Formats: sequence, C-alpha cells, structure tokens
Amino acid sequence: MTTDPSIRQPSDAPPPPGSPPRGGRGALGVILAVVGGVVVLAGLIVGAILLIDADDEPIPATTTATTSPETAEPTPTPSTAETSDSGELLELLTAEADVVVTTDGTAWLLEDGWIDAGELSDQAQEAYSGTFTSEAGTVTLTALSFDGEDAAADYLAGVRSDRGDPDNEGSVWEDGSGTRIDYAGAEDYDIFWYDEAAIVFQATGPEGPVEDFYSSLPF
Repeated sequence: MTTDPSIRQPSDAPPPPGSPPRGGRGALGVILAVVGGVVVLAGLIVGAILLIDADDEPIPATTTATTSPETAEPTPTPSTAETSDSGELLELLTAEADVVVTTDGTAWLLEDGWIDAGELSDQAQEAYSGTFTSEAGTVTLTALSFDGEDAAADYLAGVRSDRGDPDNEGSVWEDGSGTRIDYAGAEDYDIFWYDEAAIVFQATGPEGPVEDFYSSLPF
C-alpha cells in the first residue's frame, strides 16, 4: 500500500498552540510536595525546640565575689599592751568622776574617756588622765594609784624635786589628813593631792575653775 507523503498521520500532529509539554505538570507537583514536606518538618522541629526550652527552668547565674586588696578589711591583731580595764582606780574614776558638778551648778563633762597615763610613773599600779570641759573652760584630771601611802609620798616628792617649792601647801580634808601642793603657771594652775588611799591626783586648768573643780570632787 502506497502512502501519500502529503497526508500527515494523526500521531505526528504537533500539539495545539499554548499547550504545556507533556509530563511537565506532574514534575511540578512532585517538587511542590517535597518543598511542603520540608516546611512542615522544619515547623515541627522548631515547635519541639521551643516547647523543650519553655519547660526548662533557667539556671541562675552564679557570681564569685572578689575582694580588692585595697578595700579588704584588715585582720584584727590582738594588742600586746597590758590593760587595767577592771582596775580599782578606773572603776573609781568611771563611777565618781565622769561628770563633776560644782557648787555653783557648773557641769564638767569628761571628753573622750579615760586615757592610760602609765608613762608618768613606772611605780604606779594604774594611771589615767581625762579632759573635762564646761562653759568655764577646760580642766585635766590625772590619777595614779600606788601600792601604799609611802609610794604616793615618794611620787609627790619627785614633783617637788622637779618643780621646786609649791606656791601653796596644805591638807586635803578638814580633819587635817592628806597632802596638797599647788603650782601656779603662766596660764594654768596645778593642784596635786593624795591621802591614805595612796592615789595621787593632779588637776590642771585656769586657777578659779580648777579650784572649784577640785573642791567638787568626792575624793
């Protein structure tokens, strides 16, 4: 059978204009399905991570405090100096002479407490000095205790030796007991006295106020 070449067979006919290539739509569907699956899987993974993080309690941060050498507190060192905090003289001064009120009503107040004055005598059992102030001025009271009246007399003899004859001399009490010697200086007036208690006292200040101060003391 002879076929006319001018006559086309149906299978060789070209596709109509605008028709997509055969098989292209199926490949595009596969690609879209894969991409969609990846997106969904990524969403599930991110959601799981966020859920796990939300359940975990945060671990508090810890900091280590460091002390700079410049600001470090010094280590307390026990003092090697001997103290007489329970001594009879200090107890007497604290109980009887922290505040001295004179007969005219002037109140002398102890400033800064009682300070050790052991350097005044190596024979003294205790020695303290205190500064008193009032509207009348400033007076310093020093007290040294000894182991007997003779030792107190020796200390006062040393004062006489250093300062010469006193400007005034007399007894402490109305019955004539005790010894008192006074020295007048350019600015201050010194009164030294002791009795059978073997405590030597020294009051220093302006002459009028120091005399009133001395007369108002209980010892």
